Amino acid sequence: MKNKKNTTNEEILLNRAKTRIAQRSFGITSILVMSFMIINIFGYGFNFGAHAETSNNTDLTLNVATGDLQIVNVAASAAFSAGQAGVKSNETASVNDAVIRDYRATPNGFKLYANSAGLKGASNTILPYNMTTDGTNDLDASNVDGNYGGHLNFGPLGPLNDAGIGLLNSNATASGALLIDNLIINAQLNANFPADDYAGILTYTLVAGQ
Repeated sequence: MKNKKNTTNEEILLNRAKTRIAQRSFGITSILVMSFMIINIFGYGFNFGAHAETSNNTDLTLNVATGDLQIVNVAASAAFSAGQAGVKSNETASVNDAVIRDYRATPNGFKLYANSAGLKGASNTILPYNMTTDGTNDLDASNVDGNYGGHLNFGPLGPLNDAGIGLLNSNATASGALLIDNLIINAQLNANFPADDYAGILTYTLVAGQ
């Protein structure tokens, strides 16, 4: 009977120990659960499967400004075919490579004129009304970057004096870059022109509007 009683007391002590351990485990578990709940409530959650990352943005802007109406790349010089003293003749010069650029916000067409004050020598001048151009038959105008097809009109044969000759005009629907080639200038020489070197200036005038 004594041994049985001792065994019973040991069991009672063991059960009490187990109960205390269970209570402590429950308390620790409760504290951990409450801690995670508090962390989540205040936004301090943990993500153990990902690295911390930050990002921000930069706004990008690009402005394309309105262009102008201009004539550029005009030939620096052009030489006439050679005449001969004592012989009446028509000498020609070909002017190439001028480019008209129209990149205005609202193109309204343009007109291109050419004029000259004549060709001067040491003692004589080939007057500008003896200098002509025939834009209709000779002048070439081709698109570089534009939509001029069917929107150009070429000027007639005429002298380069005073306001000059209208080489071509464009209507309001065309814009971009236009290459002007093979502008033929005629210089009419009389037989009495002395042998000399004659020189002058060809001036382009580009006017907005039709």
